[in-house]
Amino acid sequence: MLLLQGTFGGHVGFSGTITTAVSTSPANMTAISLKPQNRGQVLWTKTFEQAPGNVTRTIADWDPTNDVFIFEDKETFVHYGYSLSTGNIIWGPTTVPEDTTTDWNYFSLDLDTVGYGKLFYYGYSGIVYCYDTKDGELLWTYGNGGEGNNTSSGFETAYGRYPLTTSAIADGKIFMRTTEHSPNSPLFKGQR
Repeated sequence: MLLLQGTFGGHVGFSGTITTAVSTSPANMTAISLKPQNRGQVLWTKTFEQAPGNVTRTIADWDPTNDVFIFEDKETFVHYGYSLSTGNIIWGPTTVPEDTTTDWNYFSLDLDTVGYGKLFYYGYSGIVYCYDTKDGELLWTYGNGGEGNNTSSGFETAYGRYPLTTSAIADGKIFMRTTEHSPNSPLFKGQR
């Protein structure tokens, strides 16, 4: 179990109300064991500085199979892997290949998903990026290729591709769907 006290970074002064502000203090994290033999034991406590450059950092997901928890920096589209056992960095930052729709990832659906030792990152760019959670290596992409690997929407969306999110991961497969925060009417046509 990961406990967080503080924040990993955000837009200073932005909060949606005039009376509050985002803290610039570092965040503290504590890992507590949930294993029956040592349940409740503190594994580690660490202080993490906020992300540089006014970037919003969040815990994207964790992979107990490879003993990794993953930070995502929303505005730069990068991920970092840290050990669940020690809190030490293992890999990162990752890179996202430059593409005509890459910048739409800023509006990602914040639903990075882990399964089978892989981190799946996706969003409004219409591209799925698959990273190995052991070392952060980009293994493959989907949606930016040719026939059978294309999420191009033409003029059906404002993004050039259909925005993607995960429905499920099962049986060695990732099941994706097209969605959007507040779709217009008529709904997208030709989704794959």
